Amino acid sequence: MKHEEKGGMVMPSVTREQITAAKRMTAMEFLSRYRPNELERASSPGEFQLKSHDSFKINGESSVWHWKSRDIGGKSALDYLVYVEGVRFVDAVERLCSEAPSFQPILLKTARERPPFALPSAAPDNARVFAYLLGRGISREVIEECVR
Repeated sequence: MKHEEKGGMVMPSVTREQITAAKRMTAMEFLSRYRPNELERASSPGEFQLKSHDSFKINGESSVWHWKSRDIGGKSALDYLVYVEGVRFVDAVERLCSEAPSFQPILLKTARERPPFALPSAAPDNARVFAYLLGRGISREVIEECVR
């Protein structure tokens, strides 16, 4: 950190490198690490909201957030601290630079690995296909033509 003089007052400031480093931590990483009890699932898949601000929505994967009632948004923890929590910019940069940013996503479910695609074994006749397509309103003539 360095200090600059403005009008006889010594003002703390930060370097561009510190700002760049502070922007590396995403808002989702910050919230999941330091405000985990504040996050709750929203109605959309993969989206979260803050318990204290239900119009604040954040995407769990991209970390893009939008506080709808205030029409502000961002992606980084720096944006979140400044615009949502009202932390002074320099203080927020210093705080985030003291952290070790490395994104750790919230695990929604353990993803199971899908087996490679394989066609099912052939049916002895087309009875199930006919029954299904007739039930969907397709005429018998059209189904027969497609089977041929």
